Amino acid sequence: MKTALIALTDHGEALGNRISVHFQGMIDLYLLGKSRQRNGKWKAFAGKLVNLNKQLLFQYDLLIYIMPIDVVVRSFSGVLQPNKPGPDVLVVDEEGKFVISLLCGHLEECNIATEKIAQLIGGTSVITDTVQICPNLNLELLAKQLHCQIIHQENFPQIQEIIVNNQRIDIFTNIALSLTPCDHLRIFPLSHFSYRGYTKAQGLIFITNRVIPPPDKPYLILVPKNVLVGVNCSKWADRGNVIKAVWLALEEQRIDIQSLNYLVVEASKSQWPVLQDVSRDLGIPLLGVEKEKIREFQRGWANAFLEIVGQGQTSEYLVLAAKQNTKLISPRRRIAGVEIAIGEINLSLENGF
Repeated sequence: MKTALIALTDHGEALGNRISVHFQGMIDLYLLGKSRQRNGKWKAFAGKLVNLNKQLLFQYDLLIYIMPIDVVVRSFSGVLQPNKPGPDVLVVDEEGKFVISLLCGHLEECNIATEKIAQLIGGTSVITDTVQICPNLNLELLAKQLHCQIIHQENFPQIQEIIVNNQRIDIFTNIALSLTPCDHLRIFPLSHFSYRGYTKAQGLIFITNRVIPPPDKPYLILVPKNVLVGVNCSKWADRGNVIKAVWLALEEQRIDIQSLNYLVVEASKSQWPVLQDVSRDLGIPLLGVEKEKIREFQRGWANAFLEIVGQGQTSEYLVLAAKQNTKLISPRRRIAGVEIAIGEINLSLENGF
């Protein structure tokens, strides 16, 4: 985690030096005014703390403040954006008695940092998040482990309230999860979801790369970036036709474009202007696969395609050769003169991707 420590006084600076040892130099130190101890590791800042925070929020994953907690709380007034994740924030009193997880403490990394720093300085960790009320379901940690983006963040407070109040949450997914169902948490295959409202759950969570029409209950969608699109086209192909082919192929499979990880092409073609333009316009990076790697899959064609409905075409080999644990979910199709195939990286909490 990219980390910064902020202090206001001599006592805070001295304590900050002790804490920085734990990070082995991988931490930026900020002190109000000039460092009185002339320690070159510290960066001086002037003016209001709120102005410094506006800069730090976009630069760091973890912020550690050595100062009164009310000063920190006031300094974030009007700075944080509602329903948008920010950095983890810890507050340490200047005597080093308490290390408090103030913001985003429900992430495991922040709680671990709180415990370790408290142990380092001989203080007491104070973790006030609600994870322990429902230890099975930690949404942000789950999203991080599965490399998912949480969409429909406007519903996040409602879902969190349902979890905290031990009301029922239903999860619909085809991903293998290491979660234990209980009275307040049920897990179903995605195909079992019905929009008729039969479920007794107060909230719904979908973990999928498929497009989900809005249900009639509070819901969140965790979208994994585990989709690859193999693209094989002419050097003189029309940019619009390539984009059209990608969109239509995804649409036919009801795949959310936010789950698209790479456009996979032959390495020798990755610098073609048409493919560079498509990558830029869609905001999806290109991944080049060397011909020798493609040939390996071609030589093993019989084994590779016995269990999938493939046609042995270049776009299919591109998808399968790009990443390990990938399967075809849409064999080669030709759309507007462009050959497209879609693959999905098998994803679980055990293997990630």
